[in-house]
Amino acid sequence: METGVKKTTTPATASSAASTASTPDFAFYGLLVALMVATGLRLFYTFEQKDFIWYDTTQYIAVSQHALLSRAFWSGSQPPLVPLMWKVTESATGFAGLQSILAAIAWGFLAWTVWSWLGGGFRATAAACVVLGFSLTPFVLQWDASDLSETISLAAIAVIFGTGLWLIERFTWGRAAGLIGACLVFELARDEGIEVVGSIGVVAVVVAVAFAVAKRRSLALRYGLLAAIVLATTGLVALAAQQAHRNVLNVENSLFVRVFPYPNMVADFASHGMPQSKQIDAVAKVLAVPQASPYAYASPVPSPSTALVVGPVLSEPYWAPLRHWIAAHGESTYLEFLATHPSYVLRAPLHHPSLAFNSPSTLDYYHIAGHSSIPGMSIFFPRRIFVLAMALIAAATMLIRRVWRRWEVAYLMAMIPLGMFAMAVGWFGDGQEIARHMIEGNVMIRLAVLLLLLWSALSKAVLVGEADVADGDGESVSEVADHQALIGESSTSG
Repeated sequence: METGVKKTTTPATASSAASTASTPDFAFYGLLVALMVATGLRLFYTFEQKDFIWYDTTQYIAVSQHALLSRAFWSGSQPPLVPLMWKVTESATGFAGLQSILAAIAWGFLAWTVWSWLGGGFRATAAACVVLGFSLTPFVLQWDASDLSETISLAAIAVIFGTGLWLIERFTWGRAAGLIGACLVFELARDEGIEVVGSIGVVAVVVAVAFAVAKRRSLALRYGLLAAIVLATTGLVALAAQQAHRNVLNVENSLFVRVFPYPNMVADFASHGMPQSKQIDAVAKVLAVPQASPYAYASPVPSPSTALVVGPVLSEPYWAPLRHWIAAHGESTYLEFLATHPSYVLRAPLHHPSLAFNSPSTLDYYHIAGHSSIPGMSIFFPRRIFVLAMALIAAATMLIRRVWRRWEVAYLMAMIPLGMFAMAVGWFGDGQEIARHMIEGNVMIRLAVLLLLLWSALSKAVLVGEADVADGDGESVSEVADHQALIGESSTSG
């Protein structure tokens, strides 16, 4: 569709525009320098001191010892991606180096995407530097020196953001493959990613239906097929995790700290078939004071700042009925309880003391001693109150400058509730180390708000008052741009 209106800069045209003007040339070189500096800082941090092996690392290593094509590897006690990386590197130093390089590529890709999204130039370079600064904040960077799954899962999130922006700008199967691949990496790295990626698939279904209603058949079919692929791969990953019974231990931990200490909740679960409820209540009474039991443990002893944990020693024959029930029905019963008690879902994460054990209250616990943070980067990962303020400023600025009518903006806004859902999955999915399990959702929310703020402040696609200028058909510039770049049928399908 051709119109007589002024063209709007999009990621697809920004790179070519940048190469034809001298100022964007300098800005592009500035982007390259920023990418190299960020990569150098990340690698320096990783190799500054010896990397660190955690308890979870030993479990990943155990899975990596199985044959590559074996069921024990792909449907084992841990998600397969980290064991695969360990099998390739065969050393802690090699693993840390590999994940650090992959993270640098992923975050560099997102920075370049933002640079293109904002149309190139020095403003876009500044925005890309902000994204790179975010990638070097302590709570994002500190995982590079640990042989865990956080670095690769956060890198996958960065690619999901980037490929999503490109895909929304113009649907091609190459861009769709990038998004599918990033989603697959996320869910193969951490089981928490299964629910999050499944939600992305559901959103794609909604988009496909919306295009179908708008009689945009080509895009409806494409997004429908994209949704089908995402949901199918997610189903396969979920099936592998289910067959490996990977969630049993997580469910046990959740029951120990959120159900067993409370007789009313024990009674609720007993009404759904859970055995030995009276024995659990009896143990809870004993453990409510600093005493021991031959069949259970309290870790830690409850206090005003620590939650009560009623943890039956399930390996004991005494608890065999309960152990078998948890393995067969514990997860489904726990999920049913959460689905039928929405008030609990809202209140429980705010409970004090926190309903978790062996869970540091701050992510600083995971910062390896001897690894100094990169000075000044913490400013890009502020306290929650400042994140809220950033979101409000971004919303107000987009309304004032009239730069909110873009599908990319809607995509980023959708990432905020998706990040909240990811945090809920991390919190309810286990009773231990909940702060670490929520880091992916935390980063998703912060990154979405940051990108919305950058767009509201630095975008030059639609200037103040420009949206009021209409073409001959009565559509505003922003609406025409939306129709051309995002809704209109593309002659290129791949």
